[in-house]
Amino acid sequence: WGLYLHVESVDRRFLQRRYAGDGATGMLYEGTYRCDIATDNMPGEFGPATCFSMKFSEECSTQYPDGDPYSFAPLRRLSQQIADIPERRFYPAITEIIDFQQYLSLWAADAISSNWDGAVYGEINNYRLYHDPVSGLWSYIPGGVDQTFVSPADSEDIVRLWEPGAIIAKRCLEEADCEAAFAARLREVLAIYDDADFTALAIEMADQVRDEVYADPRKEVSNEEFETAVSSTLNYINARTVIIDDWLRERGY
Repeated sequence: WGLYLHVESVDRRFLQRRYAGDGATGMLYEGTYRCDIATDNMPGEFGPATCFSMKFSEECSTQYPDGDPYSFAPLRRLSQQIADIPERRFYPAITEIIDFQQYLSLWAADAISSNWDGAVYGEINNYRLYHDPVSGLWSYIPGGVDQTFVSPADSEDIVRLWEPGAIIAKRCLEEADCEAAFAARLREVLAIYDDADFTALAIEMADQVRDEVYADPRKEVSNEEFETAVSSTLNYINARTVIIDDWLRERGY
């Protein structure tokens, strides 16, 4: 029935491939619609779930003796640690709590792709938080990355570079050295974006699925809407570097 995309589940096997040994024995949580790491959003130690949910439970997964407890306790500690960082001392204190280099890359990628439905901008949604019990650091794992690469005109309204919704990004921009760290990472990721030639990739993907789209009797869009979406994506790709560059220069970077 139409086109399908196979996606990988973020489960213990996923973590074991990305973290070494005991690093994969931590707890995983999912944040959903309008769910930031604020103390007000925290569940009780054992629930009930709020906008956060636990992704491992004793009913479905064996708890590691030296791993994180199967409760909301680690997430609650994370939220309080962030809240307890004094003003003007957020950076580099945050780097001792989360994998901040990874966070800066995620933030930059969301800005370039106009991901207004992720962990940084807009609604604060579609992400998981994983605690590595070996390093003690938390990592963001993005998911549901489907609200991206909108047209350039719309993207200026949806994702404003210096107006994130997430607590971590907001507090980072309150301090000059942290803002500079983000701007530097954004420049690096923007260079990768330019070198990747997403225009060619988008054309290749559109050509790959076009015949199947046209032939699908159950598709929810017309052929004309499909072609308009392809054109809009190409326009976005070609215009985004200039938009991001202008935003950086306006801020002095």
